[in-house]
Amino acid sequence: MPQSWGDLREWAGGAGWPRVGSRKAGCRHDSPVDAGGPDQVLPRAVSADVAIGVARSVFPSPSAAEAVILAHRGLWRERSERNTPVALEAALNRGFGVETDVRDCLGELVISHDMPAGREQRFGDFLDRYLALQSTAPLAINVKADGLAGAIHQALESRGIEDYFCFDMSVPDGRSYASLGMRCFARLSELEPHSPVAESAAGIWLDAFDNTWFDAATIDHWLDRGRDVCVVSPELHGRPHGPLWQMLRRCRAAEKAGSGPGCGRLMVCTDYPELFAGVAA
Repeated sequence: MPQSWGDLREWAGGAGWPRVGSRKAGCRHDSPVDAGGPDQVLPRAVSADVAIGVARSVFPSPSAAEAVILAHRGLWRERSERNTPVALEAALNRGFGVETDVRDCLGELVISHDMPAGREQRFGDFLDRYLALQSTAPLAINVKADGLAGAIHQALESRGIEDYFCFDMSVPDGRSYASLGMRCFARLSELEPHSPVAESAAGIWLDAFDNTWFDAATIDHWLDRGRDVCVVSPELHGRPHGPLWQMLRRCRAAEKAGSGPGCGRLMVCTDYPELFAGVAA
């Protein structure tokens, strides 16, 4: 599966029949979507224009262009590049929002998904680059440790950054974020289909670890209540993204997201931000 829209161009002139994503046969957009293998194929021995055309024919509806795209740990080609300054800045330069991980190391906030080694980018430096690039894209801050609410709030507040949300902090720690008036999303998944803080949260982080347990009505439910909804694309958990992307492109949530005063924004967090944007263009 390509990791970017540009990867489709690299396929032209090669050998084999790479798959470009699909919707599982017989799967309705208003029903839970099962993770299924792709059923659309593209011969490599074609021009780049044909490759792009075939990809767009797989996802014909432009409605998902309304979804805000969050680049999962930045825009990267190799997994070792995730959460690096280069990857994060590349995503912002392309106009994508960014999902990144924040924890503490030696009294400072740093960007790191796993235990920090001391060489990680400081969160404040990343925010300074965000401002220098004049980005207005949203920031999704995955909180990896307790006790960081005050420091994260100060880092954002002092720079005037408002389009952000924090998520995945523990429930007790979340009270500190709420007391500071910070934007927080509640996680929902097949392991936690209900959250005690969902109704008071600014939005929903809609995840699916093993199967896509939700449907378009689930997204509509929260958008209608004025909540932003960020859907986690299945490739983050090693599953094909095609079926879910098809569902998003066909659900009315994508068409109405953010269209009214009481309607939230639909977001997608993906490892393939260029591909999602390309087929939605």
